[in-house]
Amino acid sequence: MNVRLEKTFNFLANVYLDNTVFSNKYMLQVEFMTNTYDHLEQNIALDRLRHMLYNKFSNRLFISKENKNTADQFELLNFKTALMPEAPVDQLVGIMLFVKLNAVMEGRLLITELKLASELGDELFYLQDAEEDYGPFEEPGWWHDSTDTVHTQDVSTGNVVSFNKPGSNWDDIELGWQQISDFVSE
Repeated sequence: MNVRLEKTFNFLANVYLDNTVFSNKYMLQVEFMTNTYDHLEQNIALDRLRHMLYNKFSNRLFISKENKNTADQFELLNFKTALMPEAPVDQLVGIMLFVKLNAVMEGRLLITELKLASELGDELFYLQDAEEDYGPFEEPGWWHDSTDTVHTQDVSTGNVVSFNKPGSNWDDIELGWQQISDFVSE
């Protein structure tokens, strides 16, 4: 039997709009459907979602790919950025989260509806579900990757190019599906 769940999350992040960095508090309401009977897999999927929100998206700067040079400058200052296909307004941040969070949970939990609001957006909720258009997030990008990669932009300083580390191996942070068999066999 599949179970419907709902959870609310809050996290802080930044957006780059109109040549200005704005700090923002996001409120996220997520409705899930379990897609496995294995409660350990369900818990790992939920922990992956938490990891993404609190370790990968918190304090990150959402910035449009049109501002790639500016993103490069922020990266040089060790500022975590997330290059978005368009301006990082709430509606697009919500769609990105819908796609990325479903990708990292790899079908163990399915987000059926995601609602996102922010303080900058006057706490107006934007809703997304699987039946709605994903807009620019239908295109290939880090948001479809099931690792915790947020973006893998290259940063160059003169003659030196450094590459942002790709996403963590879920097993390395004890959120891999293999962890289940390790746990059960102990």
